[in-house]
Amino acid sequence: RKTGNKLAILSRFSLLVSELKNIRLSFLTSFIIMAESKFDNNAMFKLDDDADDNKPNYGSTSSEFQLEGNISNSKPKDIAGDRFSSSDFQDPEVQQDDKAGAAPAAEGQSKSWCPALSPKFYQEYFDVTTQDVRQRLLWGLVPTSTRLSDIVETNPDLYGPFWLYTTSIFVLVAFPNMSKFVTTGEETSYVAEFDFVPIATILVYGVGFLFPLLLYIICRCLGNKIPFVRTTAIYGYSGTPWLIAFFLSTFPYTALQWLSLLYAFGSSTVLLLISYKKMLETLQPRHRLYILGFIGVVQITLLLVYKFVFFKFSL
Repeated sequence: RKTGNKLAILSRFSLLVSELKNIRLSFLTSFIIMAESKFDNNAMFKLDDDADDNKPNYGSTSSEFQLEGNISNSKPKDIAGDRFSSSDFQDPEVQQDDKAGAAPAAEGQSKSWCPALSPKFYQEYFDVTTQDVRQRLLWGLVPTSTRLSDIVETNPDLYGPFWLYTTSIFVLVAFPNMSKFVTTGEETSYVAEFDFVPIATILVYGVGFLFPLLLYIICRCLGNKIPFVRTTAIYGYSGTPWLIAFFLSTFPYTALQWLSLLYAFGSSTVLLLISYKKMLETLQPRHRLYILGFIGVVQITLLLVYKFVFFKFSL
């Protein structure tokens, strides 16, 4: 009896294996057929001319589909990708009317209600070369020249000011910590000032972009329309002397720190006053003095913050 059960189990197992083989063969066969029909677009619509000759001709009219012409001369749709839509069954005139009506709607959707919020608005202001940025940084060190203002007037950019602000943040975090490390005695352990990171980020980015924005708004309220991007670019490149002052202030000598920071303050302020004065010519003299005084107050505030917050360590 045990032998019979084993034989029955083996026979069922062999039947199961044969069925699985048949299923696998049928699956492979169907897959090959589908693959061939996928890569050969004409295979599904190819007509056998000999077979058509042997078929009886039931006649045809002009309103019927001409299979030989339509199928052989037209490119069939991809069954796996394309789907028939309602437009495939519309008259050409109806399709043209629909496209004409949809064109104004598409144009309305492409226009944003606030172009300044779109990345494409700022794309042209980052299209500068390394030579352009280097030249503008060098002219930012010449406070009595209007060359920087003339260059920015024809081709303003935000690439240089952005990376100049980013570099200033790194310098304001690294160099004061180096100065503190030098001034730390052997009796006390050195502790890095990581609080400089948020302070420098808020100060540099905030003043670098909010100050031109406030200046732009104030001038608009006073009836003078100044270009915002040009104002931002001039203010950004005017910060080049500050980088030199930050480097010199790393040495923990109070006199050297004050001299370097005062140099940067004077050079940057004179450059801003000369560059912005040309842009503020249409304002009344009294309003012009108010704006120039506002620029001077911002510059003095930066000078004091840089000295008493960041470069406060000295021997």
